[in-house]
Amino acid sequence: MYTVIGIESLAVNALIELSEDKRNGVKISYSQLVDYGLSVVEQYRQESHEEAMLVFDLNDLQSLAADYSYFFGIQDTGEDKFLYLKPNIKSLELKKQFLRKLSCPMIKALSKVKVTNVMAG
Repeated sequence: MYTVIGIESLAVNALIELSEDKRNGVKISYSQLVDYGLSVVEQYRQESHEEAMLVFDLNDLQSLAADYSYFFGIQDTGEDKFLYLKPNIKSLELKKQFLRKLSCPMIKALSKVKVTNVMAG
């Protein structure tokens, strides 16, 4: 049995981490999200000893930005698309809204994979 890891929870966690890291902008490209997601899947497998699968659906990211437009927006540069956090949104607001639904193994995996490291290559 596989645990399905949706791109929405990864995107939100990535933006939380970036908002707490004052050195970086608070946006992440779709391609960076894929790299981050694959790293989290691998960490999840190590933490839980269960199989996991990343589900990356562009419609899910667009729905996230549309359904929670107070928090997020999408920027299209022509070369890539970015999900960004709108100004004056605090990480605590995001944590309360989104992260309380995650399983313990998922929280462990997310805490061990730093999006800034993945973005740095």
